Amino acid sequence: MTSPLPRVQYLIAFQNGPLDDPALITSVASPGVLGGPNVWTDISSRVRGHTFQRGKQHELDQYQAGTLTLTDVDNHDAALNPWNTTGPYYGYLLPRKLIQVQVTWASTTYYRFTGNITGWPQKWPDNLSAYVDIAASDALRIFNNIDLVTQNYSALVLSDLSIGLAYYRLGDAIGSPAAQDLGPTSSSAAVVGTVTFGQAGLLPADIGTSALVKAGSYLAVPASIWNAGSGLTISCVIKTTNTNIAYIFDSGQDAFPHSWHTGVSGAGKAFVSAGGVTLVGATTINDGNPHQVVVAIHPTTYGISLYVDGALDDSTASYPTGTWPYVPSTIGAGLYLTNLDDITVQEFAIINYDLSAPAVAALYAVSSWPQEQSGARINRVLNTVGWPAGARAIDAGSTTIQPAAASLATTTALAHLQAVEETEAGALYARGDGVVLFASRASLMSSTTYTYRAAIIGDSATEIPFQPGPTFGLDDADIYNQATGTRAGGVAQRFDDATSQADYGVITWSPAGGLLMTTDVEMLERLQWVIYHYRQPVTRLAAIKVELTDALQTPAMVASMLALELAWRVNVNRHAVPGAGSAFTSTSVIEGISEIVSVDSWEIQLALSAADVGVYWLAGYGAAGVTTFPGY
Repeated sequence: MTSPLPRVQYLIAFQNGPLDDPALITSVASPGVLGGPNVWTDISSRVRGHTFQRGKQHELDQYQAGTLTLTDVDNHDAALNPWNTTGPYYGYLLPRKLIQVQVTWASTTYYRFTGNITGWPQKWPDNLSAYVDIAASDALRIFNNIDLVTQNYSALVLSDLSIGLAYYRLGDAIGSPAAQDLGPTSSSAAVVGTVTFGQAGLLPADIGTSALVKAGSYLAVPASIWNAGSGLTISCVIKTTNTNIAYIFDSGQDAFPHSWHTGVSGAGKAFVSAGGVTLVGATTINDGNPHQVVVAIHPTTYGISLYVDGALDDSTASYPTGTWPYVPSTIGAGLYLTNLDDITVQEFAIINYDLSAPAVAALYAVSSWPQEQSGARINRVLNTVGWPAGARAIDAGSTTIQPAAASLATTTALAHLQAVEETEAGALYARGDGVVLFASRASLMSSTTYTYRAAIIGDSATEIPFQPGPTFGLDDADIYNQATGTRAGGVAQRFDDATSQADYGVITWSPAGGLLMTTDVEMLERLQWVIYHYRQPVTRLAAIKVELTDALQTPAMVASMLALELAWRVNVNRHAVPGAGSAFTSTSVIEGISEIVSVDSWEIQLALSAADVGVYWLAGYGAAGVTTFPGY
């Protein structure tokens, strides 16, 4: 190739945070000059080359965090030494600074790697030279270091309480005589009757416990200073299986008609009774699952809005008496009624204005992890960890994901993301530009992004030349004829291929961890899909290397290689050569991309799996109309 190598830029955003959107960092400061926020600083003059790895080695593996290494970065002037107090980057040589490798070729920019620096280790081989090795990882490492328990719910409530009244998380120690108020009034609520703290938390992605309020018992909320003209909101999360009435809060039995209360009706719906008029929601909430219940009162019309799980469940335009009701005086049932039942309560807040519908929806979004499509769950996790909306490309998904009913306190964001990815049989990885991508199995099957042949690698004059010694796969590592697995909360499933077992013996595959689909049939179909693909060995290319400095490379071939991304398809051709074996064409999926770049070499290696160019998602692969059906 007579053309020069592509131009490489190594860019660091010294003043940006680790969760910032790299697409917003647009301008580039001069080399050696520190740019402000959203400005890349170019350190290319110090760098001799790089290596990176992204993706996975095999189709059945999970995508791992990509890694980037810049070795022996020139630091002769100590500019990249964190101890150099007069250096241009002093105070900014910290872990998790954003880094990006950009490549320009034929006026097109390709983003090879975007991630966060893990450290700045110094190297002093002698008294005259100094270097630093810069290592970085992409977003998946960030997610692996973030616990899903984020305190987002309480943080949002406390922000709403900036002009609020009281906030009882109800996470008090077992045996406490009162519930602590975390709001501005700091007024504890005394236990009356039997209230048991220390119950399981009701928010899957938040640390905390709940309180079980027994029938006829309550927490006595002290009188609070309240501006009646500012509106009022009461918000809480509850769990119950009651068939009798269960009170959530009450404003007292006297001073009618200004008294009012909210609870769970005998029919299992949320209700508000005020001034002789009762609002009853449509949503069933006595199903033993956590539900958010919010009552908001307008400051001028006295209208009441009843929200359940973030959505308006019932409302009235005005308070029946035309005057303000009292502030709630109890949490849970009062002693003066008999048709009451137990209720578990958490996150009880009294807010000094009426929350808007979007604010209620935002509160619910961090309080509950409901049954939802895989793409919605991926977005929920990314929202929880604070990942920017502009740095994600998320499919809707083809699989319904279970609600998170149990605590996620010991779950990392990456673990849950990968559980969703595995359940979907999709693809989840960080692209070279830093965007977190989630592709559903439907996209992998039908979208031209993943089915179009993005490059042709081969040994003819018109094909991208590859290096000698490609890695072939034809061994028992790619044979599975028995698959077993159990979805979370499901019954164990198993699928066998008797013919393959007779040929090779029993070779078992099981997915990592409990998958999150909602039916056992889906679990079985997932196992069938694996056996359909791996019951017999397939001659395939496992890996192939391409050297961009090869004299046979054309500018268009270089552009094709730089544009490749994970989960895309390529064709690899071997044409008939006398005495060298038969010709073949391998249609392959890119599972991994690695790159080694120096001053005179640019090697790209692709980890590949065989692409099924026929019926790709087929479960039960027997005779048509008998066990063959488009299942997974």
